[in-house]
Amino acid sequence: VANRVKVNRVVLYPYAHLSTNLSKPSTALLALKEIYEKLKREGFEVHRSPFGYYKEFILHCSGHPLAESLRVI
Repeated sequence: VANRVKVNRVVLYPYAHLSTNLSKPSTALLALKEIYEKLKREGFEVHRSPFGYYKEFILHCSGHPLAESLRVI
């Protein structure tokens, strides 16, 4: 997606409430860390939101319609 919208900056944030099949938090955190490292190796500027926070997260995305995209891992 980042290549399609021509960006090199990515923010990873977990939205557990969107899943119907959750893994253990330790597994999810490990997956996020591995995704972060892979994106960094590929040259992306990567940021992660805090893991485990509940109820409120505000994000404003502007630009391309794909500026925010969900992937199930």
